[in-house]
Amino acid sequence: MAYLARTFKTPVDRIRPHAKFARLGMDSAASVFFLVELEEWLGVELPTEIVFAHPTPAELARYVAERHLPERSATGRVG
Repeated sequence: MAYLARTFKTPVDRIRPHAKFARLGMDSAASVFFLVELEEWLGVELPTEIVFAHPTPAELARYVAERHLPERSATGRVG
């Protein structure tokens, strides 16, 4: 959310998790820069079409969490 706020020069509290990236002003060029930064931050590789397949911050976060973060056991511990 902070990255999006910086990129689009808007207060972070105005970035809504369920707003579409396109509505925030993200075009295909901006999505490439966003993905590069996201990959570096998370240490994972993401497909270039991910922003279009998961068009809101909330959907993208859910996708990344489900596929790229360590699985947690029933106790909430990684393992």
